[in-house]
Amino acid sequence: MEHGVPLVPVYVFGCSDLYYTSSFLMSLRMWLVKNLRVALPIYWGGWGLCYYPNPSGFPLPVPQNVVFGDPIEVPHTEKPTKEQVAAAHATFVAALIALFDQHKAQFNAADRTLEVL
Repeated sequence: MEHGVPLVPVYVFGCSDLYYTSSFLMSLRMWLVKNLRVALPIYWGGWGLCYYPNPSGFPLPVPQNVVFGDPIEVPHTEKPTKEQVAAAHATFVAALIALFDQHKAQFNAADRTLEVL
């Protein structure tokens, strides 16, 4: 908003399928995210668990399809208020969900729902 640049919703279908994930200790991990803003993902790729520098966490070979929505004009505001930012964010999230819903059947995600936290 400070720079007057339009927001463009973009979604990549397939990115959530690049790795296998685990729900091990999920309630504890979600508590850490909500209370301490610390994420501890447990995932692995095509060759096993991912840890640096071992390349065993290479992503799975799934297609990545990128879709772009229409630009969303936001008012150029040098110092936007929290309310203005929240309104722009709500508009962006609604456009992103609409973009996902519009294309999800085309990319084998018809049974999925986009959840923005």
